[in-house]
Amino acid sequence: MNLTLSYMEYEDLIRPAGRAMQQLEVDLRWYLEDIGDSTVHHIRTRIKSYDSLLGKLDRKKYQSVEEITDLAGMRIVVHAKTDVDAMVGLFKGQEIRKDLEILEDVHREDDSGYSGRHIVVKIAPSYKRSASDVKIEVQIRTLAEDLFDTLSRKMWYKPSVNIENAPRDLVRTLVRKLREVDAVVMQLREKWEDAYAQASPDSDMTPHSFRRIVAEIFHEEVSVDDAVENVRFLRDRCVKLNRHLRSIFTAPDISSKVDQLISWNPRIFGNGPRHGLYMSIAVRPGLFELLTKVKPDKEKGD
Repeated sequence: MNLTLSYMEYEDLIRPAGRAMQQLEVDLRWYLEDIGDSTVHHIRTRIKSYDSLLGKLDRKKYQSVEEITDLAGMRIVVHAKTDVDAMVGLFKGQEIRKDLEILEDVHREDDSGYSGRHIVVKIAPSYKRSASDVKIEVQIRTLAEDLFDTLSRKMWYKPSVNIENAPRDLVRTLVRKLREVDAVVMQLREKWEDAYAQASPDSDMTPHSFRRIVAEIFHEEVSVDDAVENVRFLRDRCVKLNRHLRSIFTAPDISSKVDQLISWNPRIFGNGPRHGLYMSIAVRPGLFELLTKVKPDKEKGD
């Protein structure tokens, strides 16, 4: 079954997709303000053209236009592999919004040498935007992965000159060297982040510096996703610099309150990450007093 689509129907499709894309771009801009824009090299967006959409409908057996997930597309190019996880945190964090749902989250890697993280999000209807769902495909890649895709599309995937046999040995060499570049960039990124986390007291807190400071002080490991959410939580409460974070984790009065909570009820307060208790007590005035009003089980039994 081949679907047909008039240009007027196409315009009706892309209008809500374009609006949803603009809203997502605003969310992304705010997100980068929270976690630091050193993560991202560039961002591009596109709406599939009418001719491109018709070509896709001809090639694939769609039962309805709603099955197409890449009518709207966003490409986020980051510096290192760890930055990919940090950007995925945006979409996972946005799932707390009732209008956004992740339909697909996969790392794609094929024999051609292509590699990248693909996320498909569904944005629910809104009276400001559309009466129907909008799907957006988000591709997140490192600079090295994006270079491979750019070259492959220009030279052998969608070439302007027809090359019947792509030089596979050269392509394999390119893939290997770009993966080596990714590995070196990752090492440089880690060393840069280590230095940044211990730099001047007024250096900005980032998810990477958050993870390193927690590991240094508490010997606790924090996932990238959790670090992203913690940084956004703290920045909303005016904890913006690495020295602010260190002052929370080393404050004697906060340490004393944490020790009291754990000693009073280790079953509740002793099982979770210690740095989380420090943050909760520091940014929520009155929380310690509220928690100490609840007597531990052993006291209730006396």
